[in-house]
Amino acid sequence: MTLNPAPLPEKDVKKYGNGFDMENIRNVINEKDTLHLGAKAADMVIPGKNIYNA
Repeated sequence: MTLNPAPLPEKDVKKYGNGFDMENIRNVINEKDTLHLGAKAADMVIPGKNIYNA
């Protein structure tokens, strides 16, 4: 999750049971969506390499 350089008042940060900041929906999507998790894993792949022979 991204770090916010400015401290936020508690009332501006809505936290739910799992502790995620639900206002920042992009982070929630990246954490929970398997497509985004797969894309994040693919970002680690060196172009030209066969990932199945890693």
